[in-house]
Amino acid sequence: MNEYRRFLTLATEDPDLVRELRAIEGNGSEIDARFSGVLNFGTAGLRGIIGAGSARMNVYTISRATQGLCDVIEPKKKGDVPVFVVGYDTRIKSDLFARRTAEVLSSRGAKVYLAAEPIPVPFVSFATRELSADAGICITASHNPAVYNGYKVFGADGSQLLEDDASKVEEAAKKHDYFEPLSDKKGEISAIPTGVFDSYFKQLSDRFPAEKRDLKVVYTPLCGTGLHFVPRALDLVGFSCVSLVKEQAIHDGSFPTCEKPNPEVRESLALAERLAKETEADLFLATDPDCDRVGVGVREKEGFRLLNGNETGLLLMDYLLRRAQREGTLRPDTFVCTTIVSAPMADALAADYGVTLSRVLTGFKYIGEQIGRLEKEGKTSDFLFGFEESYGCLASS
Repeated sequence: MNEYRRFLTLATEDPDLVRELRAIEGNGSEIDARFSGVLNFGTAGLRGIIGAGSARMNVYTISRATQGLCDVIEPKKKGDVPVFVVGYDTRIKSDLFARRTAEVLSSRGAKVYLAAEPIPVPFVSFATRELSADAGICITASHNPAVYNGYKVFGADGSQLLEDDASKVEEAAKKHDYFEPLSDKKGEISAIPTGVFDSYFKQLSDRFPAEKRDLKVVYTPLCGTGLHFVPRALDLVGFSCVSLVKEQAIHDGSFPTCEKPNPEVRESLALAERLAKETEADLFLATDPDCDRVGVGVREKEGFRLLNGNETGLLLMDYLLRRAQREGTLRPDTFVCTTIVSAPMADALAADYGVTLSRVLTGFKYIGEQIGRLEKEGKTSDFLFGFEESYGCLASS
């Protein structure tokens, strides 16, 4: 109750929070739901329901986490100012949370590259490396329902923080107050340079050279950040016949056409499947709001079959291994990676090509950890591909 009264007095910046706090006055269970705990900072950062209170996602819980992050992240060169990349998805209040994150970082003297519009999580990871930043942050709750938002952090290597670093941020954040005033020290906030976007798509086109591809494709970004990225990527590599699901080709964090914007859930892909049938497409693609996982539906004799994450991962792994073999770049130390719960067929496939397969704990950050290990050993070129069963994958550049 003390914390509730403090928020009621001090949380005045966001009118939505003011209304919410006043509306629950005297309602013990509603107050308890918002103030009986805190949002803990884990390896996925923060994630929770948007709203008022210490257990909700709002500008104050964002501020506290960012202060803790500033305490932990150190610039690569001693004496330099730390550099951060801040992106956000299309969810409710994502732009507000991103702006607050940038303001806190700037108040601590950091240089901040802030996205001018919603961008995919993989692009935040790419930009963090491309700009030699010390960390990247993306405001996103991935494929959760619309009432959620989150705060995901990447290290200087572009990979999500592992347990030790996340624990350090959590402990540091506890030393800060939700309403801690920002210091007068001002760093620089600027937009992510257009050259970073150009570099992203150039590396993509270099990796997958354009050729005429006759497949008819339907794509839906599920109202998320893939809208301006995936169609451009498909066009670059030669897919000229791509139809967008118009109802979902918008930035709308309320996700009005699907309750769960998750490409693993067939019901969320109903509009894409319907359009694919109408246009006699060969396949349909769907990305979640932060565009770090893709669902695939392929035409069969009767309707479409939705591939699961193991199937898409294995198909891509086989494609890349076969291409490397054809190009003469396949070596015994070529490295592929998946998780301990992904399909056993990955082992057989790697053995068939005579390459090394590593299995890691569930979570894409552990695949990133393996790539980081190879980088430190000077073996970056050994890595070819990694995937996990929950629709995520990563190919070498």
